[in-house]
Amino acid sequence: MGLGFDRALVTGASGFLGRYVCEALRGAGVEVVECSRDGIRYPDGSRDLDDNGGLRGKLNSVVRERSIECVFHLATDFSAGSPRRSYREMVMSNVLLGADLIDACVQQKAHIVFASSYFQTLTEDERAQSPYTITKRASAELFHYAAQHSGLKATEVVLCDTYGFDDRRGKLVGKLTKLAQSGGGSFFLNSPSSILNLSLVDEVAEVLINVTARESQGVQRLSILNSESLTSLEVLQKISEISGIGIVPRFDRVDIGVHTTEALRPRTPEVLPTSINFDVGFARVWSRILESVRN
Repeated sequence: MGLGFDRALVTGASGFLGRYVCEALRGAGVEVVECSRDGIRYPDGSRDLDDNGGLRGKLNSVVRERSIECVFHLATDFSAGSPRRSYREMVMSNVLLGADLIDACVQQKAHIVFASSYFQTLTEDERAQSPYTITKRASAELFHYAAQHSGLKATEVVLCDTYGFDDRRGKLVGKLTKLAQSGGGSFFLNSPSSILNLSLVDEVAEVLINVTARESQGVQRLSILNSESLTSLEVLQKISEISGIGIVPRFDRVDIGVHTTEALRPRTPEVLPTSINFDVGFARVWSRILESVRN
């Protein structure tokens, strides 16, 4: 499979989606430079270790010296906004890194694909709901401005929920999977009727790396959504059924329904669909888990 480029940089490379994107790129014959919290890893296995945030200043030279043609900007700081994090740290993680990448990509004429969260905004007036969403939206606005005024070639991909093998993020599917692996039991559902749109991370990674082949001027805005939506309760029931492990839902209070069906309407003019439904996708995940235990 040819993607139209030979060298890529991936930020957030050690994260859940980042690991799968790196794997998909290497599978397509692309040389991948991986950037994560620990440092920069080059295709030959050599590394630049982080020295108190000094990696941000190196990205420009890395993009230039390595002749990077495409950047996949997946790095984000979900802990931004916790009492242990300062506002400066939030801006450093979710805004300034993107700004450095804009400068590098404009100079190198590299294409940048950056990920946004579907749930960055949910309120009717589209106000950001947390310091995390504020900084993520600010970063997205910078990319759009640079595309309009500085010739940046960029693609914004709005992501919904993902799941897959070796998911350590502590989200619903991962928590339920871990419970099934430990033999099952009861599980508290805060909002059993919350709507989830779940895509298998392997498929999301393939869709993501292929958006670079699309011809456009300025910023493309695309969403990745699955054709199937499920409630949290349905996800629990399916995981219990597919794994064969008993998981009993527990409800302590009235269902507040944070995410509604209406909230899952496409937020961009064009949607890139994922086709693997949850029954098939989670069966694959569970099979890999059983195989890893046997090995």
